[in-house]
Amino acid sequence: MADDLSGPKERAWFGRSIYNARVGKVTDQQVLTLRDQMRAGRELASERFRAAFERMTGLPPEQRWYAHLEIQAASLLESIPDVSLPEGYSVKYVIGSERTIAPIVMAADEKAPASLTDVLPPERSFYPWFRFESTAAGLFAYWLVVSELLSSHAWQMTTVITNAGEYDEAIRRIEQPQLVRALVASFLPEADFSDDGTAMLSVMLYTRAGEERIERRMLRLDENQELHLHGRDLLVEGRGGV
Repeated sequence: MADDLSGPKERAWFGRSIYNARVGKVTDQQVLTLRDQMRAGRELASERFRAAFERMTGLPPEQRWYAHLEIQAASLLESIPDVSLPEGYSVKYVIGSERTIAPIVMAADEKAPASLTDVLPPERSFYPWFRFESTAAGLFAYWLVVSELLSSHAWQMTTVITNAGEYDEAIRRIEQPQLVRALVASFLPEADFSDDGTAMLSVMLYTRAGEERIERRMLRLDENQELHLHGRDLLVEGRGGV
């Protein structure tokens, strides 16, 4: 049975445990552990979908796709213990604006609506439900999980960089790379938390979405647990991009 939770305004605060540490950096071991967990989640999703696919022969293609996304979401959350939902709740997918597919969080025994016009807007029906610790590792894990669940076109062309080897590999992949900033102080993600529950997450990324580039991106976590682009420092740019 799902937890008895109140409306979106009240549930926006229960997602995180607040610690005294205001600034933190994700360690190499935490990055490795999280990547192993995400890999395990994807493998679990593949196994579950193969087993479920045989039972979906009578469903239209879009419903099969919804089922695949929901299996993936459940498998990721099951494999990454630092990010969770209240007991009895799960991620489901509905048709959003311009026929896009959008995730929402609902009680597991509820049927997803046909479209987002029947429910709360995404910023209220998705982000506030998640629980994670207010540490650099917790916020980094939350950002990765939410990015996977939203699965935007830009995210599919983005690679997270956390060490010098990955940075060098990204430069080798860039078409005609031009260094904008030669010195890199740190490759690891960092976070800075405020007393009001908001936070800043800093991550290094290689992306081919739009312009090909390596950048350190600053993301702001708002009171509703949604992450917004706050700024970026360009490190390397190239002539590729999609």
